[in-house]
Amino acid sequence: MQNCPTDAELKFCCAAVYQSEWVRLLLGESFHPGGLALTRRIGELLDLRPSDRVLDVASGLGTSAIFLAQEFGCTVAGVDYGPDSVAQANEAARAAGVANRVQFEQGDAERLPFPDGSFD
Repeated sequence: MQNCPTDAELKFCCAAVYQSEWVRLLLGESFHPGGLALTRRIGELLDLRPSDRVLDVASGLGTSAIFLAQEFGCTVAGVDYGPDSVAQANEAARAAGVANRVQFEQGDAERLPFPDGSFD
């Protein structure tokens, strides 16, 4: 019988893959289908406003979260399992001048580090 990896091992493995440079080279800056064009459309459909708080789960390098803050002025909290991705995303937010509205932290999507009702 094969040993199955634990949930934590699977999450670590997936996070490690997405933190690798070759994934960025293959997928570009936005890792989700539709890229930033879809992110913009979602923001428009949600009618995002500067007073809104948005949660970006599995935020990766922060591309979508930073884009939402720049385009709609909203505040965004990003959560990603990979600590390297979180560090890079926070640096990208600083470089983009939106660190006052976009923060990233390491966390598990199954146990979010925010109280219920924290986001719009």
